[in-house]
Amino acid sequence: MNEDFIEAMPVITNNDGSGILFHSYDKVYPYTTEVISGYMPNCTGATILTVAGSGDHFLNAVLMGAKRVDSFDINKLALLYQKLKRAAVLALSKDEFYDFMTRDARKYFPKVAQYLDSNSIEFWSEYLKYFVYGTGIQGTPMFYPRSHGSDYLKMNNYMQQGNYDLLRDRLGRATLDDEFHMDIDKLYIGNKYDKIFLSNIINYKPLKDDFAETIGRLIDYNLNTGGEIYYGYFYHNHQDDIDFYLDCFPSTEIIPVDSTTFKGEKDHVLVYKKRSH
Repeated sequence: MNEDFIEAMPVITNNDGSGILFHSYDKVYPYTTEVISGYMPNCTGATILTVAGSGDHFLNAVLMGAKRVDSFDINKLALLYQKLKRAAVLALSKDEFYDFMTRDARKYFPKVAQYLDSNSIEFWSEYLKYFVYGTGIQGTPMFYPRSHGSDYLKMNNYMQQGNYDLLRDRLGRATLDDEFHMDIDKLYIGNKYDKIFLSNIINYKPLKDDFAETIGRLIDYNLNTGGEIYYGYFYHNHQDDIDFYLDCFPSTEIIPVDSTTFKGEKDHVLVYKKRSH
């Protein structure tokens, strides 16, 4: 039996008693909880580093023109899911993709498997064999419940009219290259990037000084001059937290996102652009 599947069994069966938030084998978000369409910039020709998460940052970055995307995540299952999503887009039409994710994963998996590596085929074959019966791929407790309904279609550029086929074309020319299975605090890599997307990791780091140090290291060692790091997504106004990071990185731009996730307040993204000294 596939080793990753064995490790994932407690999560899939909803019997994970570790008590640890975000670890090597953990629940996966089936879709983004961010309005990525509200802030992701043009990425034409860019090299990208992004958290794997739901896989949606990767797919949107490729749609927006990225030529190379590297991913990291502390959760091995998120990396496996990102590969699955990439394969599903390459293999399926937009309607089939939606059915695969939400209604009937078994029906479409043989087509999707043609675009997967052997370890991923083994993992998802075991997953479907034992746990999914006439439902979409997120039909087990391995996935967090879907919380945004049909908004998912609006939150992702690649699911909007005409963009899905463009994404399929660009996936054939972009590379999902290095994948780093590690926590961001231990993310020591030698590559340089034009854009880095950290999603909302900032909300799960209680020691702000430590996380600011992590961001600073990424800026110094992994971000090209002129590059941008999207280092904080806030679902509503956390002004004290935002002010802290503005003091650490005063050149930060605050981008309001067209959303109303909490008492009518907009989401915000913190973006730092690296300038030459």
